[in-house]
Amino acid sequence: MLDECPAALLVVEMTAANAGQMLAVAARLGRDYPAARLVALADGRFDWAKWSILEAGAAWFCSSPRRLAEVAGIARSHRAQVSRPSQSLEQRIWDELPWKAPAG
Repeated sequence: MLDECPAALLVVEMTAANAGQMLAVAARLGRDYPAARLVALADGRFDWAKWSILEAGAAWFCSSPRRLAEVAGIARSHRAQVSRPSQSLEQRIWDELPWKAPAG
């Protein structure tokens, strides 16, 4: 996915099963995909991992549903910073629809 969109915003749930892997991914993103950002979502049991994941390279750590507005703000900010390829008006409209454009 990152090869197709190297400036993606990844929003990933941190669990007991993937916490170590998320630290590795966060560290690799900065090296392999410097325009990509990682936001880690977790429940309060993972507050101990907040500073580790941020130091590894995550853009944000959220462990409370009350703070999801901050995640939305990060998404808006990231989208505004990422340059978009020039497209025709028709192509931009098709890209915003929840279904694919007709072939041809």
